[in-house]
Amino acid sequence: MKDVGHLPGRRRFGWYVPKPGGAMDLKIDARPIDATIWSEFRQYTRVVELLRPYMVDYLALSEDYAAFERTEVEIGEALSRQLATAMITIPAGVDANAEAQRRIGNFLGAASAFRDRSKTRLLGQFGKQGVEPAAFEAATNHWFDTSFAYRCLCQLRNFAQHHELPISFVPINADRMADGVMAARIGLQLYPATLAASSRVNKKVRTELLTLGSGPLDLTALAVDYRKAHDGLMALVLGFYTPALKQMAHYAAAVFQRFEIPEGAVPVIWEGDDPAGGPGTQRRAIMMGFDEMLRAFALREKLNQTTSKSEN
Repeated sequence: MKDVGHLPGRRRFGWYVPKPGGAMDLKIDARPIDATIWSEFRQYTRVVELLRPYMVDYLALSEDYAAFERTEVEIGEALSRQLATAMITIPAGVDANAEAQRRIGNFLGAASAFRDRSKTRLLGQFGKQGVEPAAFEAATNHWFDTSFAYRCLCQLRNFAQHHELPISFVPINADRMADGVMAARIGLQLYPATLAASSRVNKKVRTELLTLGSGPLDLTALAVDYRKAHDGLMALVLGFYTPALKQMAHYAAAVFQRFEIPEGAVPVIWEGDDPAGGPGTQRRAIMMGFDEMLRAFALREKLNQTTSKSEN
């Protein structure tokens, strides 16, 4: 919310219920919000504004992972459609490789951005001596120390900033199915020796990669574990803000009770002139963020369950 200052006589609690055709039922409390009540509203709802950038980055990461996860199937389907009329050409193979690298690059970039931005935000809010930035740093160190996938793909991101991704070939196999139709299959493979040859890669990780030999690694399996690590980091961030979210939940319950907001209605703060002049006097509706609060609780529950399962 950009307008954080109090506007005397201009804001009132209320709600609306959307109707078909763009119409709505609404209610506006006759009493304007005073400075104390406005300050209380800002105090209890600010948490969703603080969480919103983390949510944006995590959702972007999730979407890029989902796109990466579909890579082998969707590229295989695209190549299979070409096999229906002709052989797979070299340009088609290059296009497939480019699409695979685009999706991989997006996923790695989104993961890196989530970590870096989260660290910056936590430092900005809680300070260098804050418990929260220290806990987040400790968690990233934990994942680096305990997860080969995390170490490897963090370094792959660094490598890719200066070199082409060491996925120089998307293996293409084609089999004739029982109905006579040719079906193409691809596999995403990462070549550790190429990654280890770069001075951009952490020395410890380079040594580790060199012990793996020249054979390729299954990039999809690595990405699964890498995604789990970032689920854990997001769960940690949500945990930092859970006390404030719980306070907001109590505040939301009080608002619903005090203003007798019906089921299905959207609680808002109306901003405008005296509502006695009709709905047209209201210039805008300020959302209270209760839906964002519920979404944060739901995501935290989901991530905690996922993390618990992966640890068992």
